[in-house]
Amino acid sequence: MTDLIQQPINIPTPLDEHGLLLDTERILEESLHAYKLRLLDVNANRANSTYNGLINGITRELGLQKRKALRIDLKPLYVGSLISPTVISSTTLTDSSKNWVPNSLIGFGLKIGTSIYKIINNTDTVLQISHGNLSRYSSGDYHIVAYNPVVIIDSSTISLYRDYYSVNNYRLDSIINLRDGSNTFIEDVTDAINASTYFTAVDLTDDNSTDFCKLLLKQSSLQTVSNEQIPHMKRFRLANKSIIQSSIRFSEKNVFSYEVLEENLVAQSGNYFIDYASGLIMTATVPSGTGTVSYKYSSFPFDVFKSPIVINNFNDKSVENFLFEQIEMDTYDTLNDRYISGKPKSDMIEYTSELLNVTPLMWGQ
Repeated sequence: MTDLIQQPINIPTPLDEHGLLLDTERILEESLHAYKLRLLDVNANRANSTYNGLINGITRELGLQKRKALRIDLKPLYVGSLISPTVISSTTLTDSSKNWVPNSLIGFGLKIGTSIYKIINNTDTVLQISHGNLSRYSSGDYHIVAYNPVVIIDSSTISLYRDYYSVNNYRLDSIINLRDGSNTFIEDVTDAINASTYFTAVDLTDDNSTDFCKLLLKQSSLQTVSNEQIPHMKRFRLANKSIIQSSIRFSEKNVFSYEVLEENLVAQSGNYFIDYASGLIMTATVPSGTGTVSYKYSSFPFDVFKSPIVINNFNDKSVENFLFEQIEMDTYDTLNDRYISGKPKSDMIEYTSELLNVTPLMWGQ
């Protein structure tokens, strides 16, 4: 008598028909609820040939998930209340309970709510900002934090920038190495961020013992908006706050030809005012409604994601940093050229060995 071996199968349902339209088949023994969530994810996290697109597609096809790992926020240097004895005008905040060192806070940020204003002058009790209008605030707290802070996570490091404008124009807080063995788990990375001067972090993972920091995706708090429509009105807000001051570009040069520092100075044709903290823009000339604006922004708190799918490009400089010994050059044109790759490290030797073990080695075999 022949023994029958039972094997599970998926019973077809109307949900599978939707899956065929979305080119996403149900995984063997996958529940309908889990399958439905994967189908909804198809349009929420699009798959394509970019880094994020590949992560989205491979993760979804394997029935895996991207999850939040960390929440990074700004660490306040000082905290105060907006109610008495604090007095606020359009560009100044006076707190008689403070005793700041004069001019020691120039270049830092005054954070109220989610908006960060650049401090350009301070006395022992007074803060002055460069752009914006503080008079609309009357309650809550204020914080003195880093201005233009940015977090960039690549394949080997987490870079915490106190002030970031470009790859060659920044002030660094600290760099956390993810590949040298000093930070193995997400919990270790959280402690390292909390030890920095200007940033704090909260671990959002469920199990610290199995959440490796190598699972963190390449990501950045610095986001780019390349083509936002400008409405047909003199006063409007951008879709985002905390705009990087040097990054904004307008297509209508006749409307946005000369930036003024205060709202009441928007008088002549071509004048415009930007509140970089809140994204508010005022113009003297009405935009056509067909123009666009591009800019960069960095918002906090910043949620960092992890994925069981890790993709590294061998041509990526951050990947070279942990695959090869780095040799410092005596002369270089940019900071990216300061180091060049030397001898392969153990990880590179291991990867090469794995690739050579793959058969067939040649096409057609």
